[in-house]
Amino acid sequence: MIKSQERINFSLKSFQFITGLTNDRPESERFTLRDFIDARSRAVELHQMKGYFRVVNSKYTKSNLIEFFCNLPASDRKFLLEKIPDMIIALPSDCNNFKVLRPEAIAFRYANFGGKTVEYDVYFLKAIN
Repeated sequence: MIKSQERINFSLKSFQFITGLTNDRPESERFTLRDFIDARSRAVELHQMKGYFRVVNSKYTKSNLIEFFCNLPASDRKFLLEKIPDMIIALPSDCNNFKVLRPEAIAFRYANFGGKTVEYDVYFLKAIN
């Protein structure tokens, strides 16, 4: 299988897992679910899970938060994404892979680049739901 097609298939299965459509973790020799989620999330948004699960505390690292999220049942993952839609986002490359030309922004994030604060849109692929 071509590497790009393998990446697209892995992305599709990962988004289906994240949104709670399946309990089967995607597997690949080249890609891991943890890295996939790590690239599409920030610790700030992941820490918002503590509002819904008392087990999550401020000492959790981003890695712990990702593992906690992945160990949740499908219904809880779906619930969290309804309550915190920008917790795990789609990258522009994901939009290109799935041929989503004009994705709908779900939130705004701010980042500091070279001393300037920049606002940018974040997306979630609702077409997968």
